[in-house]
Amino acid sequence: MERGGRRAGPPKVDIKYYQTNQATYLALGSGQIDLYLGPNPTSAYHVAKAGETEIVGTYSGAGATLQGKIALTTKKGNGLVEAYKAALDELVRSGDYAKILDRWNLAGEAVGAPEINPPGLPIEGK
Repeated sequence: MERGGRRAGPPKVDIKYYQTNQATYLALGSGQIDLYLGPNPTSAYHVAKAGETEIVGTYSGAGATLQGKIALTTKKGNGLVEAYKAALDELVRSGDYAKILDRWNLAGEAVGAPEINPPGLPIEGK
């Protein structure tokens, strides 16, 4: 298809922004929008909980070879870091970590082992 002697590009996309997840999923369910692009954990949770949507694809915002990690955080120096790490280690050891992720359709978000202060994602140009 051509326009004005030039080859036409992809069709126009109308991007809409919503203030809450509830508004987004209401718009999706009512046909006001066709697709939601957002964090995988949020989408996977909605798929598992509501059963009204499906994930059609994922892409790591960290890049094809990096995994963006989810963090537990606590006030620095409060003495809880090692206890939290031990609790997470036990969840992994017992298999409950995998069960929890499976329950909420998040197995693809799993990390191999909990870490204290892992390196962050690389910063472009640094």
